[in-house]
Amino acid sequence: MIVEANMDFRIHPFVNVPVVDGKFSYIIHDTVPRAYQVIFDDERASWQNRYFFTGDGNIELFYHNNEIADDDLILSDISDNILAEKFSEIEKAEIKLERDSLYALIDSLYENNAVHSPDIQALYDKLNNLPQGHERDSLKDVVGRRFMESRQNSDAHSKFYSKEYLEYEKELNELFYKVDTMKRNFISEYPSLYGLFSIKDAIMYATDANGRMDIPAYEDIFENIYKNKFPDHPYTEEISGLIEARNVKAGNRYPDFKVTREDGSTERISSLIKGNVAVIDLWASWCGPCRRHSIELIPVYEKYKDKGFKVIAVARESDNCIAMKKAMKKDGYPWESFVDLNDRDNVWRINRAGNGGGKIILVNSDGLIVGTDMPVDEIKKFLEKSYGE
Repeated sequence: MIVEANMDFRIHPFVNVPVVDGKFSYIIHDTVPRAYQVIFDDERASWQNRYFFTGDGNIELFYHNNEIADDDLILSDISDNILAEKFSEIEKAEIKLERDSLYALIDSLYENNAVHSPDIQALYDKLNNLPQGHERDSLKDVVGRRFMESRQNSDAHSKFYSKEYLEYEKELNELFYKVDTMKRNFISEYPSLYGLFSIKDAIMYATDANGRMDIPAYEDIFENIYKNKFPDHPYTEEISGLIEARNVKAGNRYPDFKVTREDGSTERISSLIKGNVAVIDLWASWCGPCRRHSIELIPVYEKYKDKGFKVIAVARESDNCIAMKKAMKKDGYPWESFVDLNDRDNVWRINRAGNGGGKIILVNSDGLIVGTDMPVDEIKKFLEKSYGE
């Protein structure tokens, strides 16, 4: 499978290229050079980061299975691929042995069920012993929320993992920060499409808890070097949007953006909220967990809708609205849903929702973000305080 790099192939177009006797070939015609990703059918769930850059030239890709992935190689006369390989060799020389040693230690923890804290491990043990059904789905949501909290909050992170794991992780984070510093120095020295993509990749996937990246430093490199060097490249506009999206967190003003109905008509989020408490419900017909969260919102909405409470739903769908309409009918949503077909409105990017199916954001009547991915019980408590009951 060949897809534009970091684009969700459930939403964005891709091509399937047959592999015959261990080889494949394909000609890419594109409006501008950009990064692409190769994913083999048996690796769709793991999303191996095998990138290459297009341009006027040839590319030879040598890929292996995960056990010998360090032997992967790109031979190309396209400058951005040459730069990518150059940095890859520098990275291997600097950190490979230390990185592999730490990974081996962490693997041993996984083998002995010693990665998570006792409380979290107990939840996983219970989850693994439950049959398929509502109880298992509910517990899976709880574990999923705890995991997301662990990625966004250092205190939650320390409670999610074991002391042994946290010690190894600290060493690994320090190693990755070293690599991050090397990359920032490299792309500053060699301004290129490879560098522009590296900035986009870093900002898109950065988390606030692990300390592996210096995102403000990437933003400075973008503003001082890349923004003027690549003013018309699509990545430049995307990076500007990603930088704005980093402000989608509690206490900040919720951004205003366009959403589109099934019939093509559009609205601004600000006009839909109009000074009311609102939940922005990002969901998808193919996302089971976010549909369950939406269903949980229904009785809350029915109780407070006459007070002015809004649920503004936006579905992330591909090509058409057929699956969205079926899901809405089956789940019984009492509100309308806008739709972001093939990410045309960039709603997920604006809300820093990654490539996932859903995200819930609570906004108060002043347009300030109360919280993101809040459990429904917490939303209820906020509405009780807001409306006095």
